[in-house]
Amino acid sequence: MRAVLAALTDRHRPVLRWEDAAGASLELTGPVLANWVHKAHGLLSDLNAGPHLELGIVSAPETPLHWRALAGALAAWSLGAPVRIVDDESPAADWLALTTEARAQDPVTDSADEVLVYPTAPLALAADAPPETIDFATALRAFPDDAPLTPTPDVTFGDAAATQTVRLADLLPQDAAPGTTAEAAPAAEVVLTSAPRTDQDWAHVLEGLLRGLLVLRPNA
Repeated sequence: MRAVLAALTDRHRPVLRWEDAAGASLELTGPVLANWVHKAHGLLSDLNAGPHLELGIVSAPETPLHWRALAGALAAWSLGAPVRIVDDESPAADWLALTTEARAQDPVTDSADEVLVYPTAPLALAADAPPETIDFATALRAFPDDAPLTPTPDVTFGDAAATQTVRLADLLPQDAAPGTTAEAAPAAEVVLTSAPRTDQDWAHVLEGLLRGLLVLRPNA
């Protein structure tokens, strides 16, 4: 993930556009998204996220990721933590829940070690987090903009029932070698309308971020 975030930092144009069903939207440049991932790395590290404490993003499979959840997922990978998309079934493994305000007290989060709550409003600075949960948006701001990342050769992802582990290099665009940039004409938009759970899904995510514009939008 260190090389991925370095490549993002070199992309000074928008790399991500998030949209919601009500018409709200937000674009993030590469450096801004990388900054949020670095901060999320610090928070998740403090919570002991890693190979034995996974990150579960509470989201219906047919719903696209929020940009804050995507930052959390990339940060979890940087710590070696598996990333699961969790809907109404809890993982059997130890996990941290990352969820919207609307699902902060959902029964599916009862088995989580900690519940991190993020606001869905594009520019909200804080979440309406219930007692004994963590306001993800507020907590991130206490962490540095540049985390001490270690190499991440493999990443793990899936849903509550199962995960798969692949080499991170196998998910990257073929021309996304360390040290390359993408400041030439951008590639086409890569649109995701559902939460990524497979290697193909995550390859599309990274293709959009590193070589085009990743668009996270609900189905019309």
